[in-house]
Amino acid sequence: MKELAAAWEAAAWRNGVFPLADGSGALARRNPAEERFHRPLALLAGTPELER
Repeated sequence: MKELAAAWEAAAWRNGVFPLADGSGALARRNPAEERFHRPLALLAGTPELER
């Protein structure tokens, strides 16, 4: 079961399934590699559009 769960989670990260909605309106999980997206960002005048 642990191997199956680990394989599912790896495939979910590869295929963009996370974050999962947990029913509370919040998102249950986020890829740890995306932690930097939670930090504040200062945009200077003239900065072009940003993409995720």
